[in-house]
Amino acid sequence: MISKIYNLREESSIKSEPNVSSQQVFVIHAGTKVSVLDQLDEWNKIKLADGKTGWIQKNELKLLKDF
Repeated sequence: MISKIYNLREESSIKSEPNVSSQQVFVIHAGTKVSVLDQLDEWNKIKLADGKTGWIQKNELKLLKDF
């Protein structure tokens, strides 16, 4: 199942791996819609509409709908 969610924070750093010390790969802004590909502990692996992927902490996201 893929979940559609959006970013709650003004700006969130998307990481290359599911930990705070990993490299930032890109930034998303409040209201950005993403798909959750995977989950690991307190992290979600996300994918943007343009195909970019990375990891974000779960508490920075809000669920819109499950598909």
